[in-house]
Parts: sequence; structure tokens; C-alpha cells
Amino acid sequence: MYSNKENVNILTSLLVAHGVRHAVVCPGSRNAAIVHNLNECEDITCYPVTDERSAGFQALGLSMAEGYQPVVVCVTSGSALLNLYPAVAEAYYQQIPLIVISADRPAQWINQLDGQTLPQPDALGQMVRKSVSLPEVFEGEQQEEMHWYCNRLVNEALLKSMGRVKGPVHINVPISEPFYSFTKEALPVERKIEVAYCRANIDTFDGTPFECVLEAKRPLLVIGQLDNTEKYVDLLAYIDRMPILWESLAMPPYLYKVQEELGEDWNKTTLYSAFENLLDEIKDDERFRPDLVVYIGGHIVSKKLKSYLRSLKGVEQIRISQEADIEDTFMHLTKVMDLPNSDAMSWLDNFGWHNHWEDYRKLWMDALAKSYERKENFKPEFSSLATVKEFFSQLQKVEPQDFKAFTLGGKDAQDDGIYDREFDTFLPGMMSSVISGNSSAIRLMNLYADRHVYCNRGVNGIEGSLSTAVGFSMCKNKSDKHVYCILGDLSFFYDQNALWNRNLNGKLRIIVLNNGGGAIFGKFQGLKESQAREEMVMAKHHATAEGICSQNDVKYFAAHTMEEMEQGICQLIHAESERPMLLEVFTDMDVDNEMLEAIQKC
Repeated sequence: MYSNKENVNILTSLLVAHGVRHAVVCPGSRNAAIVHNLNECEDITCYPVTDERSAGFQALGLSMAEGYQPVVVCVTSGSALLNLYPAVAEAYYQQIPLIVISADRPAQWINQLDGQTLPQPDALGQMVRKSVSLPEVFEGEQQEEMHWYCNRLVNEALLKSMGRVKGPVHINVPISEPFYSFTKEALPVERKIEVAYCRANIDTFDGTPFECVLEAKRPLLVIGQLDNTEKYVDLLAYIDRMPILWESLAMPPYLYKVQEELGEDWNKTTLYSAFENLLDEIKDDERFRPDLVVYIGGHIVSKKLKSYLRSLKGVEQIRISQEADIEDTFMHLTKVMDLPNSDAMSWLDNFGWHNHWEDYRKLWMDALAKSYERKENFKPEFSSLATVKEFFSQLQKVEPQDFKAFTLGGKDAQDDGIYDREFDTFLPGMMSSVISGNSSAIRLMNLYADRHVYCNRGVNGIEGSLSTAVGFSMCKNKSDKHVYCILGDLSFFYDQNALWNRNLNGKLRIIVLNNGGGAIFGKFQGLKESQAREEMVMAKHHATAEGICSQNDVKYFAAHTMEEMEQGICQLIHAESERPMLLEVFTDMDVDNEMLEAIQKC
């Protein structure tokens, strides 16, 4: 029988799954549940040692004798952990996979003059390769999420200990009373995350432990944010093999819009943002459910996409990671491939072409094409959404974007010119760059962008988007025609000092979507009952950018109607100027939210 402490059982199960076979255990009350579990496991041999300082070195010696295999040393709470420091330091510099497990008091009792308590997380400092403190998992509303979190932390620590560079790790386990209830008949079957390190032999890597790609009947490729130097052509080459969900903020500047029914010419297909209004329709349709998800790139903006992928319990998920980090965005990660994004397709190509993927790919492609067509045919009222749609529509006419611009122009095609697909001609000229603000602005860009969009999506704050665009426009080594920045009113006013800058030039073109506050908060039904909603949460205001532009010598235009907005965008795109230009589009907050809701349902 095993402990009834869920975090202890998750830990024990994963130790076995990752191949741990030896544990040096020290006496104590707080760690009794852990020691009991280790002793119950037939796969693990326990060695009792009373002196913790000696126990650490005995575990180190066991690991050496076993060919530098992982060995646990388990101690109780308080100063017991500190006695392991000399052995941990030795293991760090000898790269020995010592797994330190310490029991701990619940966090609320640290520094409250309770016995055997001290701040144990990170107590071993820089001498461990990874330190985690597991959550206690109790029954209730968040049980499933906390179970996932605990599982992920244990996987992270064990993989770090046994990675390319081995070393000690620390797993701290808070345990509440009672300690001595051993009522579980079996350990849970826990998700084990595996990592493959294959940078050196990508062309010959034959799959283990990733045969799931070869065996998959319904693989789905998900691509998040990438920087504009990645080998997009290599990624797109796989579009004729499996369905691809690729957000437009990460889209390369060479894809056609869908203008015809899907035929044999798959390179004339773009899937960006078409999935937004498709996922609600197919979320319960088993025909669309993948049996494998491969995730490449960075952040995903779409909450709907993240929610859909998080609902896929039991589906294999592979993460392509440039540092073999455990980034479990969709909560079901099983395998990590240690590869640069630009080499990911070379790895996938090793698995060749599989005819049994064709029906599944066509199912997605047909649905995405129809969804995209509905979105393109949507005619929004005057709003922020209409502004973003009109901007990309006008920009596309003067700077058409597609695949041949890169294949014909080579690696410097962006600087050399653009491809006019109507006349099948490669034209000399410069391209422009687009930078998005966060919050509502980036969600609108995600619907209509037809090219790569730069954005601050590391932590998604509203600060600094305008400053980033200013810095981008200052670069003398990048021959942009223009640098466009589209952002919301709060983001603009928060970062207005970016325009107090002697380095400004005429390349910078700004669109401020001013609807009088944080409109995104207006979507939340629960907030409508709060007296703090408008003034404090949504930060409603009546400010404009006109005075800011005047004092910083920025050419200013305002738009209050659809016609004025269209004319203003035309000015931004076509007018010559030695100074920055700013178009402020005044819209109604409620209409903005209505249009966003309407297009997601169309």
C-alpha cells in the first residue's frame, strides 16, 4: 500500500518511470511518506543512513559505481537538508545525477516559529542544476491542474539531472499532516516526458523514442511565434503532408490568400487565423481529433487554439525545443526534441511521405479553407477590426506577399524586392515591417496579417510596443520602406515618451486604435457587476494623441468614420515624409467588441 499524499505518489511513480533504482534514505517524520513509498517499490532498493552528511556522499558513491546513474538521497525537513550541501557541491562539479528529495512543512508555516522549518526551496543555491518545490494536490476544483503542475515539475527536475550535462537536482516536497496514512493500493500511472538530443546527427536520426511520428494516422503540426530569420520555406514544405495551424503573427511573408477551392496546388494555401472560427465547430468532432501534435516555435496568441489542444487528453505531443526545455503549453507534453526550429523539418523529413495521412490532411484543409473564406467575406462595421483589415488590404496592394519573393530573391529578397504574382514578375523595391501592440491589437492582427508581424509576446505586457517600433525604425542596416506600428490607446499613452526622441525619422508610421479604454475587459460578463469596471479596470478616458504628436513634431491624422479611416491609411502607406506619421482611429468600444465576437462566430 502507498501513501495517500498525491504529490508523493506522483514523485514515486516518475522516479520509477525514469529509471531510478537506488535511494539512500534518512530517518524523520516529515519524510516518512516518501521513504515508505520508496521502500514499497520493487524497482527501488533503499539504503538507510542516519547521518545526512554521510548519506549524501554514500549516494554519490552509489551513482559512481552504477556508471553515473541517478541515485536518490531523501531527508526530512529543516536543517537535515543543509547537511547535504558538501555532497551536492561535489556532485555538481563531477556531473553526478544526485537526486535530492527533501520533505518540507507547508509554505504557510515557514518563518512562523514552528519547529524544523526554514526556507527550503533553493536552499542548495547554484550547486544544483534544477530546484523545484512540488505543490500539494488536494481534492477540489484545481486538482487536475495541480496534478499536471506537480507531474511537470518532477519531469523537469529528473530530465535536468540526467540530460546531456548531468548533475544534482533538488525536489522539495511540502507535506501536511497527517503523515501516516498508507491507503493507496497502487501508484498512479504518470506521464513521463522524454528528451531526444539529436543536433549532431539530425540527418540520420531514426526515431527512437519518437516512432509515434511514423505510426501516427492523424498528425497535426502547430507553429507558434518565430523570429523573421527562421527557415520558413523548410517549415512550409511540410504542408503537403500534414495539416498545419500557424498563427498569422508568425506567418512568413510569402503565402497566398485562399482565392479558390483547394486543388492540387497546395502551396497556394494559407492557414493563418482560419482556425479561430473553426475550432468551436470541430472541438467535439472526432474526425478532426489528432493522434499526434508536433509543436514548433514560441507563444500562441489564440486562447481557443490553446484550449483545444489542452482538451486532447491521451494524445502524443512532441515539442521542438532549441534548449530541450520543458515548455508544456498544452499540458500533455510527452516528448521533447532538442533541435533549432530551422532544423525541425529536416528531422520530420526523415519519416518520409505517408499516404495514410492524406485523408486527415484534406479534412483539415477543406474545413480551414471554408472557414477562411467566411472570415474574408465578413464586412465589419467601422471599428478597430475594420481598421486592421483595411490596413493589410491596402498594404497588400502595394507590397504583395508570397512564396516566390523568397525563392526567387534568395535570402535577401526582403531587401531586394517583391514578387508581383499578377504579372509573374519580380519587382525591385523595399518591403515594410509591421509591429503589433498587445492586448486587443495583436488579436486583430492575428485575424488579418498576411506577413510576419513583430511583437513583444515574451510576457505580453502593454508597455514598450511603441518604443520597440521606434528602435526598429532607427536601424540604418535594415532597408525598410516603412515601419508600421499598430497598437491600442492604453499602450500608446503608456509609452508616449517613445516619441520624445531625437532619432525619429519618416519611416515610422503609427496607427492608434482609440476606443476610450481597455475594450478587451468589456467582453467579460462577470465584470459588468463591478462598480470598479469602467474607471479602474477598463481605464476609460477621453485622451487623444494630437497634443503628443504636436509637441514631438509627428504628423497627425484623425479618423472618426470608415471613409476617414481608409483615407488615413492611404496617407500612411503612400505619403512621403521626413517625420513620423500617426493615424488615430476613434471607434466605439462596444462596437469593437461586437465586431470581434461576430467574426469569431461567422
